[in-house]
Amino acid sequence: MPLHSILKTTRLLALGLISISSAPARTWTDTTGRKIEAELITGSVDSILLKMGGREVRLAVDRLCEEDQEYVREWMRNGGTTKPGDDKKTPANKPDSGKMADLAGEVPKKVGPPEDFEAVVVSEDSEANQYTYSSPHFLFISDRRLTSRVVSGFSKLYEATYLTVQSMPWGATFDSGTEDGLFPVYLFSTEADYMKAGGVPGSAGVASGSKSLVQIRYLGVKDTGSRLILEDVEDNDVIVHELTHALRNHADRGLPVWAVEGFAEYITSAPYNRNGRFSLEDRAEEIANYISRRGAREGAFKFEHKIEELLGADRKTFYKSGSDGGLGDGVLMSYSSAVLVMGYLWHGDKGKDDLQRIGGPVRAWLQAVQDGKKEKDARTLLFDGRTGEEMQEALINFYRRELEISFP
Repeated sequence: MPLHSILKTTRLLALGLISISSAPARTWTDTTGRKIEAELITGSVDSILLKMGGREVRLAVDRLCEEDQEYVREWMRNGGTTKPGDDKKTPANKPDSGKMADLAGEVPKKVGPPEDFEAVVVSEDSEANQYTYSSPHFLFISDRRLTSRVVSGFSKLYEATYLTVQSMPWGATFDSGTEDGLFPVYLFSTEADYMKAGGVPGSAGVASGSKSLVQIRYLGVKDTGSRLILEDVEDNDVIVHELTHALRNHADRGLPVWAVEGFAEYITSAPYNRNGRFSLEDRAEEIANYISRRGAREGAFKFEHKIEELLGADRKTFYKSGSDGGLGDGVLMSYSSAVLVMGYLWHGDKGKDDLQRIGGPVRAWLQAVQDGKKEKDARTLLFDGRTGEEMQEALINFYRRELEISFP
């Protein structure tokens, strides 16, 4: 995988990397002791944008006092929303949002919107340079006018992702946090405008909470100068991954980092065709192909940690974070490990005695977490009476035809 692609992927695949929501005004203190009263508008691991009256100021996070740096980190961990205990609450923070659904269901084979699916025009305001379109579950806000054919073309990817995440046995009751129930997607025709709104250099798109920022060109839309035409989706891996996070934003709370990223990688690794459908068949083969395309040595993969260590890894360990809380070198190994485990749990794991249905242990684990049990206490359900070595051997056997897998 080219270095540019690796950087683009690794900088985007963490939850809360970019924040779109704003936080209430508060007093900020820098490392010199200087204080200002300002509202946090957007933030990343590197910098934040503050609003003071009618003026906006960008500050490097490392210029803040330690207490304020921790405030920013916690704000991002909460998806860019208000901190726990703040009076301001968003609709997405309703107590009943994010419940996992249909844990007894079957894994679908192919999922996508109806063939006659179309997007519609909501409004087109040339003076404000804002054009709004909608599909059944998304609201697209663009800075360029788009034809219905163009919008219907790329919105198939969004609707297919929505339906696939929803139809899985670990699907969630989604909450967009908006009155109309649609998930907002902001589309930008230039990288400069995308960056100004909070995008990351060289990235296809980012998501925080239920909102997304995307560069139009990565949705298979080409600018000919006079008009925008639809081609093929150029780079949907990052978009699908981040969209899965946005959809599962509340359902993933309380789950360990390997599972949060494993869920997103599971959907991203599924083949997507031009007709707007994801295929969830041949999962062992397709997951093996996916991690090979991302730079793993063809035909082999070695986990960096034993399985019990991976399942208990904290964010710093999983993301290989430094002092700035960002993603470290080799983080793609963590993502590959997570999707290999997730694929095995849903398609190859029948527990210690090989008597229960495939996916029995992971369903029991999710049910326990959904019922309020702490994940660490529920984790024994994943092992189902097995040792870590026994579970590793079962995973190795599941992928035996596709990958030569080994553990430390």
